[in-house]
Amino acid sequence: MDDNREVFGLDWLFGGLSEAEITVRTLCSFGSCIAIAQIVGTLIGEDKKRKWFKKRIQKYALLNRRGFMGENSNFGRPITKEGYLISIGLVISWILATILCFKI
Repeated sequence: MDDNREVFGLDWLFGGLSEAEITVRTLCSFGSCIAIAQIVGTLIGEDKKRKWFKKRIQKYALLNRRGFMGENSNFGRPITKEGYLISIGLVISWILATILCFKI
């Protein structure tokens, strides 16, 4: 495991953590990214998401239906300046959340 960390240059992030600690922190990072997307999706609202983002036109079938969380965090492709700013903000907040999960 230590050899792979040196090869990929990830020792600055994992810095002496065991595999179990890396797994827990990865799950923490994933959960915080989902929570951030849900909070931002709720705060923006459906009307603004419709104005700022374009969703893919898709017929829903039995196997590709989305639940509440899936629809709430589905932004689509940004089409306005506000949409691009929200997208960049989401990516930056996800990166910061991931770094915080691994550094704390």
